[in-house]
Amino acid sequence: MADHHSSSIHHIILRTCFRYAAEEDPPARRFFYQQTLDHFNYQPESYVTFRQRYLVNFNYWGGANTAAPILVYLGEESDLDDYIYSIGFLVEKAARFSALLVYIEHRFYGKSNPFGSMEESLQNATQRGYFNSGQALADYGVF
Repeated sequence: MADHHSSSIHHIILRTCFRYAAEEDPPARRFFYQQTLDHFNYQPESYVTFRQRYLVNFNYWGGANTAAPILVYLGEESDLDDYIYSIGFLVEKAARFSALLVYIEHRFYGKSNPFGSMEESLQNATQRGYFNSGQALADYGVF
């Protein structure tokens, strides 16, 4: 299943990249990926998904026909909008290497909360069980 999801997200990013490759100053765009809620339990309820937000910044990208790298930022424990433009290191490297920037929001933060709000999720023991570093790292692996 992970190979299918990885393949799907790569196709989405590449389709999006090709669409903006000809523009002079392509926009940073926000997208959502249908992420698996529970990566470690193989019961039927494990296959529930939620919308995980990610952003693709095309401003420095050298294009699809170059050897330009893709730099991926694995979200910290806050809303993606809180830090996206304050990460100078990635932007500097993207400009230097003509890289595509991809930022993935951490589960349970910002618009990537499977259950609505952080407050609601923390009050429910079952929901809180999906809020751990193992699940978050698996999110990034699947992406």
